[in-house]
Amino acid sequence: MGIYIICSYIMVANNSLTGNYEDLSEIRQNRAPNTLDAILYQKGEDIPRHPRKYLHHLSNPENEFTDLFVDRIGNMSLSDTGRIENELVRQNVLYAVENSPFYQNKYKKALKLDSKEGLVGWVEENIQASDDLEMLPVLTNHDFKTASTGYSWGLMIPGKAEELKKMDTFVCNYQTGGTTGAGVASVIPYSEIDKQASAYEMLAGLVKYGGIEKGGKVLIVAPGQPHPFGPIVETALEKYSNTIHWKHFSPATTSAKIVDYIKLLGEQEGIDCIVGAPHGPKGAQASLDMLVQADEENGTDVFEDHLKGKNVVVGGSPTKRDFAIKLYDIFDKVTNQYGSAQFMGGNAPMREIWTDDDGLFSADAYKTRGYWSIRELKDSNAPEPWSRMKLTVLGRDILPIINYDPSDYVQITETPDGMLLKYICRVEFFKELPGGGYTIEIPSGIMSCVSGV
Repeated sequence: MGIYIICSYIMVANNSLTGNYEDLSEIRQNRAPNTLDAILYQKGEDIPRHPRKYLHHLSNPENEFTDLFVDRIGNMSLSDTGRIENELVRQNVLYAVENSPFYQNKYKKALKLDSKEGLVGWVEENIQASDDLEMLPVLTNHDFKTASTGYSWGLMIPGKAEELKKMDTFVCNYQTGGTTGAGVASVIPYSEIDKQASAYEMLAGLVKYGGIEKGGKVLIVAPGQPHPFGPIVETALEKYSNTIHWKHFSPATTSAKIVDYIKLLGEQEGIDCIVGAPHGPKGAQASLDMLVQADEENGTDVFEDHLKGKNVVVGGSPTKRDFAIKLYDIFDKVTNQYGSAQFMGGNAPMREIWTDDDGLFSADAYKTRGYWSIRELKDSNAPEPWSRMKLTVLGRDILPIINYDPSDYVQITETPDGMLLKYICRVEFFKELPGGGYTIEIPSGIMSCVSGV
């Protein structure tokens, strides 16, 4: 999945938004309400109207809300999740139909309605809970491909990004071509509030499933900007007072030099966790497989001496089975991530890669509660017991993501720890066998840790 990011920043003082919001519906008048809003509202805390004052709650590493957000997102009960999810679904669908010409046109056509006012009235009457999303059409990869000549500009709320820049906030445009199809770039804009909410989801998952603790020392070997994975990991871990070190490839860098840096860092400060892409394109000297290979070929034993029994977080591409086995030989916890720029809850869903009865590694993920609404998408062609899924991001300011179909097959199971997305695999990789049943055929160059069918 190729992902790029462009960030714009303009400093313009704006003091017109004063005071605090009273409830989530009032927030909807200015932006999309998110999970953090719902948690603050439940606790009776202030939710400042002005984005900069609100962001102080979210981005200050020492703020009193970090533990609250991490605990509530990571340990939210199923009943509490339902209440928060239902209200946020309702408010985010209303936000979309009130502000987005794309959703207005798509839904009016599907529901046979003539006007925006009629559509808003229909949503107010019919969308009361997440189950009601069944009445709305899905957002497809085709929508991203075709909106405004190959980009997703046509899916964005007009003028929203410019409005946010004038209020002294970042707007970052993530660009992905992997999910929506080779050669097609889809621009997925994030407001600074979107990014902070994603980072808290990331942090909650890392704490719950990845062994991350306060005050840890983390080495990030994932690409920096323009790729979003590493930067959002950094944003998340800074909230837990982690010391962050970056070391990625450049044209003059080799895998062996990065391994030497890991050794130096391990000797001087120690490393509690390493974060990186498991595999990379040609020349990605800092991908974890290249680093492990260089360490083994040179006989330096750096991973054995300085990372044995520590934690690793992999993201940016799926992990090959054989390399996943090798990672478990080195690390105590191997945390996998699943997501894309479209529905990236800070690359939110995290789970240790696990082995099935045959010892094969699977692309599974636990979704920490509250940031996505996930529903099964009926597909008569899905092989048993797989199904399609559709995701609604609960709070996306510039480009709402409602009922998005990422074109994956998955087995969805609700567990006490969160929703488990099991055996995730691209729809097009499933091939029906002449005698019945299915096999998975993964194209050359695509990495996967999906087990056999």
